[in-house]
Amino acid sequence: MILEDRRTNNRSFINAFNAIYAPGMPATHGRLCVLVSMTGVVGEHPITIQIRNPSNAMIVNVTVPMQANDPVETLDHVVEILNVQFAEYGAHFVDVLCDGHHVGSRRFSVIPAPT
Repeated sequence: MILEDRRTNNRSFINAFNAIYAPGMPATHGRLCVLVSMTGVVGEHPITIQIRNPSNAMIVNVTVPMQANDPVETLDHVVEILNVQFAEYGAHFVDVLCDGHHVGSRRFSVIPAPT
């Protein structure tokens, strides 16, 4: 969860993780938030969030607009993805594209829930 103080525009990250516990497969994760922070961008650009599973199959593909007016401004854009379906345990990857060009990735794991 990402909380934003409207007075200061400061953001707090609550329940940030590198792993998702799943009791079994397939599994659904109710809400996943991705924070995209970019600079050096001017104008409106499509930002695409893709999530790939360990077999490299794309399980999420979401595109949102991002508007920037100043190339030195840092833009933070929160993308909320609901009901992500996981079919296998292992390393998953979040890829961020701007105008179709890869600009960053983040790895996380889906692992069996402790018993």
